[in-house]
Amino acid sequence: MSLVVEQTLPYTNTQLQLEDPKRWTRLFPLIRPSIKAVETSNGQPVVVDTALSGSKDVLLAAIGSIGNFSSKILSESHLAAFTTEQYGKPAATAENIAKTLKENGFTTENGVMVVRAGSKTDMRAIPGVAEVTVIGELKLDHVLSLLLAAKPEIK
Repeated sequence: MSLVVEQTLPYTNTQLQLEDPKRWTRLFPLIRPSIKAVETSNGQPVVVDTALSGSKDVLLAAIGSIGNFSSKILSESHLAAFTTEQYGKPAATAENIAKTLKENGFTTENGVMVVRAGSKTDMRAIPGVAEVTVIGELKLDHVLSLLLAAKPEIK
């Protein structure tokens, strides 16, 4: 005897608007009241957590891909900002995110760490901003977990 199980979804991807880059700017403030949706100077939607605006720690931001959104971004409250990027469209830069955080009242003097899911591993730093690119959402989750577990003095 065998049993065949097939996943069914009551709604289509189109109905759920899974490919809409502004989807989380509308939904996430309903989940967490301290969330505010803003835009970078180039019009990229960014979700910021105003509860962290007075933090003296290094600010963490994440950039995920729109179709494979990381569950770590939704479940963790240590991210000052996150955004998604669509394939083929210009993405938010680490500098744009740091500037957006500063414009929205965040203390950025201790630095901003941006973790991005991309197609290749990379790391770059400019004064006040460090950016790490990892391959895939799973590695993005791992890096975010490591950064969360780090002591403030190590960050």
